Amino acid sequence: MAGAGRGFLPHGRDSDAHAARQPVLIGQGPAVNGAKGVILIDGAETDAAEIATMERVWVVFEGADAAAVEAARGQWRWLAAEGAAMEYWSDESGRWQKKTERPAT
Repeated sequence: MAGAGRGFLPHGRDSDAHAARQPVLIGQGPAVNGAKGVILIDGAETDAAEIATMERVWVVFEGADAAAVEAARGQWRWLAAEGAAMEYWSDESGRWQKKTERPAT
């Protein structure tokens, strides 16, 4: 199977006919595939109901963009208010390092 080698991850768009069967779903709405993790990129948003069903939420942003950093800080505060366990990782030194963590409440 072409592409099924090392590093290939099956995926689809949330608008595809069989979106609910995809292990990785790319889209702009709520997860329709029973996902237990969601990646919020460039200020993408979700809601408390979706967060409550997730095991992990990633917030990905451009650290050199002041507006993106401020938006990510807002997401951090919101997720903290929802009681999520949180970790902040940075690659500013060229290697990923955990900068801080906060237990679930």
